Formats: sequence, structure tokens, C-alpha cells
Amino acid sequence: MAFAFSSNSQAGTTTANPVTTSVAVNANEILVVWIASVGGTNRAGGAPTYNGVTMLQADTVQKAASAPEGSIELWYLLAPTVGTANVSVPNTGVQDTSVAWATFTYAA
Repeated sequence: MAFAFSSNSQAGTTTANPVTTSVAVNANEILVVWIASVGGTNRAGGAPTYNGVTMLQADTVQKAASAPEGSIELWYLLAPTVGTANVSVPNTGVQDTSVAWATFTYAA
């Protein structure tokens, strides 16, 4: 399977709950979301969603071993609903959180 970059954007850093950003998805794409949080505590609230569909976590939360403390999460969704919808990232601990996303087209 071959992948090619399609588009990307970033929601910026916020303490909002949830953190939301609009994403346009075309046919035959994968949606990848990066969540970066600042501080000694991981972001709380659970999995992000796209158009109400729960995304899958690519790996466990990765955390900086020393100051400045922070964590990064990687989530994805294969073949999400085509169209424009929100990625919604729960942030119940109101951490300083930044959300970025990219879409990639795929072909067999």
C-alpha cells in the first residue's frame, strides 16, 4: 500500500475542553492526529473523535523524561467519513494542549 501526503493544519495551544479543529477528508485517506500537552500531568479525557467516531491510538503516550515536561500522543482513523467535520479532543484536566492533524491518501 502506498501513501501520499494530502493536507494538514494545527489548532494551536489552548486549555479548552474539548479542543476542536475542523478537518476536510477526501476519499481513500487516513487521518492522523498529534496531541501535545505541556506539564507534569498527561492530558485527561480519553480518545479524540472525528465526526463522532472514536480514533485509534497508534502507541502509548510518550512523555519527556525531564524538564520541560510534556507528552505527545498519536491517533489515527482509517477511511474516515468523507467531508468536513470536527476532530474533538477531550481535555478534562484543562492542560495546555496543542492539536495538529494531517491526511494522507492511500492506494493499493
